[in-house]
Amino acid sequence: MDDSIDYGMQYEEDTHDDSQESEQQTQTQSTQEASQPDPVSLDAHLWGYLQPCSAALTRIDFWKIHPRYTIGRNTEINQVVLPGPKVSK
Repeated sequence: MDDSIDYGMQYEEDTHDDSQESEQQTQTQSTQEASQPDPVSLDAHLWGYLQPCSAALTRIDFWKIHPRYTIGRNTEINQVVLPGPKVSK
């Protein structure tokens, strides 16, 4: 006994080959050149930096030759002085 019901719908078989698309995408990605310089070579002398969200402020670099910094608003005791009023003294 056949319990299947034919609703008159026809389905096309999926002939899409994912492996070909994946291979084509990989080839495309591998041929694109980098749009930005390698940050390792530009910042090799740094162990880190602070990048402000505001364009009005400049980036603060932390050099490898100076492994320890004091940061805050107090200009007399801190090596890195942050201008924001929300930073504790």
